[in-house]
Amino acid sequence: MTVAARMDTTFKTLHGKALDYETPQPDQISLADVAHALSHTGRFLGHTSRFYSVAEHAILVSSLVMEHLRHGPEDRYLLGFAALHHDSHEAYVGDMPTPLKEVLPGFRDVAARIDEAIAERFEIRYSFEHPVIKRADAQAIRMETDGLRPDKGQDPYWDYWWDRLGVPRVYNGEFGRVTFGLLPHEAEQQFLRAHARLLRAVKPWLAG
Repeated sequence: MTVAARMDTTFKTLHGKALDYETPQPDQISLADVAHALSHTGRFLGHTSRFYSVAEHAILVSSLVMEHLRHGPEDRYLLGFAALHHDSHEAYVGDMPTPLKEVLPGFRDVAARIDEAIAERFEIRYSFEHPVIKRADAQAIRMETDGLRPDKGQDPYWDYWWDRLGVPRVYNGEFGRVTFGLLPHEAEQQFLRAHARLLRAVKPWLAG
């Protein structure tokens, strides 16, 4: 591939990394870039009653995973760590809604390549598609629509998605209730703290 062609598929990040969408590499991934971009990227394309970032969503999903596994295996922190980064590719591609992904089939391949680079960069041992993470992600989406959408996720459109995700059509706090709407700098710092806390917890398994 020529230098010009490579530049056509390369994105330069805030902190000076150059990510190649064709062949993303672990050394092109920066925690600072991920935390900053996710905290400034709105969930649901910004269609929320107040700003709500992907970083805040990632923290919620990770906390739900840890809650589900609080009496579970000793390596549960590895799953919590993976959950924190399950959407970290969105630091480089944005938060694309699922219906749009359906008409852009190549997008999933790009996201998967970035996920691979992220997993290698941060030594993430569990798949982002792990059933526990997928369940927590679905539960988080149900909580978010209840707290951040005027319709609370209650109409035929949402019913289709709730049935597909296996979560209640009417939310009565089954998964807990949280206050949404951190400012970007708050979400960024909380994401970085969560990463550091979980990294300390998983080090025994990474060293093994």
